[in-house]
Amino acid sequence: DSCTHRQAPLSKGTLEDGCLRCPYHGWLFGDEGHCLEVPSASEGLPIPPKANLKSLHVEEKYGLVWLCPNEPDAPIPEVAADSDSSFTRLNTKMQIWNTDSTRMIDNMLDISHFPYTHRGTFGIEQETVVPRIKLEQLDETFFGYGYEVKINNVGS
Repeated sequence: DSCTHRQAPLSKGTLEDGCLRCPYHGWLFGDEGHCLEVPSASEGLPIPPKANLKSLHVEEKYGLVWLCPNEPDAPIPEVAADSDSSFTRLNTKMQIWNTDSTRMIDNMLDISHFPYTHRGTFGIEQETVVPRIKLEQLDETFFGYGYEVKINNVGS
């Protein structure tokens, strides 16, 4: 998220006809990261290759943005439930948690707190027994799990 010129945050820039304009000196970048314009440069001066941004592989799928800093060696995993109309995807906005990773992981894996902490949303008071969660090996180095939660207040 930084311009190659003075490291200004490009996320604060503006979009102009599919191109991104830096908020600091107005450098203009195309969708492949090539610097197309340096407004302060004299006319006819070539734009140096170092002005170009590093391109990353980015794809939007399942309401998420997937980023791969290197050449992808596999496609984004398919989620069969995404095309099943009996399921509803719930994406939330980005959250910043001022905590360490251990506490964050513990909070996401410890579903026994749902009936108490999340009462009135997806925590159902009568369902206190934690279902058995099975870890599945998704590839050589990554394990994952899934579980379902009933939500009583959908549409309210």
